[in-house]
Amino acid sequence: MKTGILAAAALLALPLFAQDPVKDFVQGQKLLERRKYQAAAETFDKVAGAAKGTLKNKALLQKAIAMGRNRKVKKEDALAAAAAVPDAKLKAYATMSVLANREQWKRIVADFGAEKIQDWDEDYAYMGWKLRGQAYCYCRQYDKAIADLQLAEKNAGSDRWTLIETEGALFNACCQKKDYENALKYTDRIRAMKDYKGSYLYLDPVLSSVDAYIPLKKYEEARKTLAELDSITNLSKRNNKDLYSCRYYISLGKVCQAEGKTEEAKAAFTRAAGYNVQRSFVEQAKQLLSRMK
Repeated sequence: MKTGILAAAALLALPLFAQDPVKDFVQGQKLLERRKYQAAAETFDKVAGAAKGTLKNKALLQKAIAMGRNRKVKKEDALAAAAAVPDAKLKAYATMSVLANREQWKRIVADFGAEKIQDWDEDYAYMGWKLRGQAYCYCRQYDKAIADLQLAEKNAGSDRWTLIETEGALFNACCQKKDYENALKYTDRIRAMKDYKGSYLYLDPVLSSVDAYIPLKKYEEARKTLAELDSITNLSKRNNKDLYSCRYYISLGKVCQAEGKTEEAKAAFTRAAGYNVQRSFVEQAKQLLSRMK
C-alpha cells in the first residue's frame, strides 16, 4: 500500500551522507508495495542501521508496518518493532498500523482514542485518522468514525489508494447509520475514480451501493449499477470473478424482490447459491431463497 509518507522530493532533500540509505529505502518501499514483506522489513532494518534522524525514524516505521502485514510474523514481534520507533508520533502510527493489520480494532480505540492526530506531520496524519476511523466503525461508534474518516479524506492529498479506501469506509459507516443518501455520495466519488475499475477497492463499495438504493426505492439506479458492474467483473482478471458474480446475483435478487418480481428474484438467488465461493455469500443466497418459499 502506498502510504504517501515520503515524497520523492523529501528524500532528495536529505543530506548527502544518506544517499545509499535513501536508495535502499526506495527499494524497501517497492518491496512493500509488491507484498514482499520479509524482504521489505530486512531492507528497512538495513536502512535504520545506516541512517540517522528522520530517515532512521521512517525506516523503523516502515519496518514495523511490513512486519505487521506479514502474517508469518507474530503480532507481539510486530508491536515490538513499532515500539522501537524513537519518534513518539511515528511510534503511535506504527502501532496503529500493526493493530489494524491484525484487526485489533478495540485496542486501537482504547489506546489511541485520545491521540492528538492533528499534531502529527501532515504526511501521515491522514493515515492515522483513517486507521482510527476504521476502528471506530468496527466498534460501532459511527459518528466518531465518520468524523475521523472525513479528516482522512480531506487530507489524503495525492494518495489515491488511501482516498478510495477512505471513501469506502465512509460509505459503510453511513450505511450502518441508515443514512443512505450520504452513503451514496461516497460511492459516487469512488465511481469517478475510473483508474480503479476492476479493483476490489472499487467493486466492493459500488456493489454494496445497491443495498443503499433499495431502501430509497431507487430501483432504476440500482439496476444501472448492476449493469455497470457486470461489464467490469467480466473484464477484471485481478479478482475472483465467481465471487463477484455470486454477489452480483444476490444484489440482483434483492432488487427484484423489492420490485415485487418474485420469480426473477428466486432465479437470481438460485444462481447465486450455485457458486462454489466464500461460504457466507452462498449461505446468504440460500437463506434469501428459503424465505421466499
